[in-house]
Amino acid sequence: MHSVTDIDAQLVDRIRKGDEEAFARLYAAYFPYMAARAASLIQNTEEAKDIVNDLFVSLWNNRHKLLFPVHPYLMTALKNGCLNWIRYTKSKQLMLDSYKSLMEIRMERIYSMDAMDVNEVISAVNLVKKSVQTLPERCRIIFEMYFYLGYNSSEIAEHLGLSASTVRVQLKIAFSKLREEISPVVLFLIFWIF
Repeated sequence: MHSVTDIDAQLVDRIRKGDEEAFARLYAAYFPYMAARAASLIQNTEEAKDIVNDLFVSLWNNRHKLLFPVHPYLMTALKNGCLNWIRYTKSKQLMLDSYKSLMEIRMERIYSMDAMDVNEVISAVNLVKKSVQTLPERCRIIFEMYFYLGYNSSEIAEHLGLSASTVRVQLKIAFSKLREEISPVVLFLIFWIF
């Protein structure tokens, strides 16, 4: 078992040169402390280990930049990794909460309709689904992500590896084709609910 005091300038120099054994010593010396520190910051032991492992992968990939003393760099990287995880987790939770609220609003709208309205909505939804299936594949996927999943054009672009302007053009094409096949009243009804 190696300790933090075993880490010296010569070991860091060996790591910079690609010495895997030296890197393993650094990892063994710091991992337990960093994982415990991260767990205390984010209150999640497994995620803390992942954060530290990711940090060491990044460190190895950028080993040529590593300087002695290594401790301040590792502690700063650990703090940033934990903050990024917290931001990501909060962002994900906000998206889930937003989606849940949106679904509750949609369900309230549907429940407030009388039986005839519900049948019209079901018919309209089926008509839209059928029309969407006739769109070219990329256009259809983009429309479904936008309309059914609630992604914005930037999020779709990121997921599909496209530019945001390409996504916007594809959405315009989709809406244009749907307007040709479906009456404006039906489209309004669908967009009002969804």
